[in-house]
Amino acid sequence: MGDILNAFNNFNNTSKQLIIFFIIMGAFWTIPFCLFKPEVFEYPFYAQFALIFALSVSWFLCTLLAISKFLSFVDKDGTYTVGVASIFSIGLLCISILISYYFSNSFTFFLRIAFLCVMLPFYLLFLIFFVRLEFKKLSRNVSE
Repeated sequence: MGDILNAFNNFNNTSKQLIIFFIIMGAFWTIPFCLFKPEVFEYPFYAQFALIFALSVSWFLCTLLAISKFLSFVDKDGTYTVGVASIFSIGLLCISILISYYFSNSFTFFLRIAFLCVMLPFYLLFLIFFVRLEFKKLSRNVSE
């Protein structure tokens, strides 16, 4: 156990943040399986872990891609990138769980809500915001 902690202490801050985030995100991805698809827990542990890890990684990457321009605008040196993306990611996942639990009891409905109805408007919102921002920068440069 001491070797694992020593190896963890040797990582840089971003790697530590990512490891901690995936542990926390795995806990949040366990909630939809408990609510909507409890038969998943009959599978072997490694299958459950692989499924939850894959969903956590894909959800994090979708969130990171959605807010990457925002993060480059707010966090110039990149020290808080993982933390900010984690907060957005967990918040969006909680919104998806709440909407799905309120309207349905189906796991496929949850996935549709999560990736289409929550993540897609999030992408579009940031896309519109930064297109307007770039257009304003471009119009200022042309007028000068």
